[in-house]
Amino acid sequence: MFNEAVDGFFAAVDARDAAAIRAAFAPNVRDSHVDLDRQIEELFEAYPDPTDVCKRDGGTVAGSYSTDHGVKTAEVSSGFPVVSGERSYWCFFELVYRNDADEGDVGIKNVTLYSAEYRCAAMLDDERARAAEASGEQGIQVFTDISLDYEVRFIGGYPEKFVSIDRVLTEDEAAGFFETSRSYSAFVERFGEPNSESGSGVSFAFELPAEQGEPRYLDLVVDDRTDEIVSAYVQNDLDVVAVSTLWSAMDS
Repeated sequence: MFNEAVDGFFAAVDARDAAAIRAAFAPNVRDSHVDLDRQIEELFEAYPDPTDVCKRDGGTVAGSYSTDHGVKTAEVSSGFPVVSGERSYWCFFELVYRNDADEGDVGIKNVTLYSAEYRCAAMLDDERARAAEASGEQGIQVFTDISLDYEVRFIGGYPEKFVSIDRVLTEDEAAGFFETSRSYSAFVERFGEPNSESGSGVSFAFELPAEQGEPRYLDLVVDDRTDEIVSAYVQNDLDVVAVSTLWSAMDS
C-alpha cells in the first residue's frame, strides 16, 4: 500500500495533475489545509522534471498501530531518495491506511520534499534548515532553497557532506587490512581520512572505484570507545541496504 501510494503520488506529479495529487490526501487534510493548492504549485516549481529514480521501499517503513476497544488505526512512514533529471531529492512520506474511528484520516497525511543539499544541512543541524522545518505546515512541505559551501552526495541512501580526496582505495586493499587489524585509527593512518562521516562520528565513508558506472563507498561503523571497526559495508549511492559486507564483528 505504501509503494502504491508513493508511486501514484509521483505519477500525478510527473503528469502535473494537481487534482489527482489533492485527491490522494486524506479528506481531513484536504479540508483543514486551505493552502494545499499553493503547496502543490510550490512542489511543481521545485520538481520540474519527470521522476527517474524513486527508492521507496514499503518493506522498510516505520509503523504506528493501535487498537482501542476494537477500533484500529494504522499509519506508516518512510524517507527515501528520489532523482529527477539532474536533481536529487530526499522525500519523507506519511500514509494513514486505516482509521476505524474516522475514515477522513485515511490517505496521504504529509509529504516533505527536500533537495539533497537541504536534507544534508538539516541532518548536520544547520540553523537555516532547522528554522524552515519548524514551520509546522502540513500537507506538502518543500525545502530546497539553501546554499552550501560543500559537496553533497548520496551515500547508502542518505545525503551526506562529502570531501574529495586524491586517492584510490579498493575493496581488496580494505579486505587485506582487516586480515590483521580492526583499528580505525590504523585504517586512517594507512589510507587517509574519510570522505564523509555521519552518526555523530561513528560511521565513516571512503570512496571506492565505481562499478559499471555506479558509485561505491566503504562504510565503516566504529565503536568510538574502543576505536574498533565493528562493521565494514560496501554501499552504493541510493540504496540503504548494502551491496556487500566486507567485514562484520558479528560474523567473526
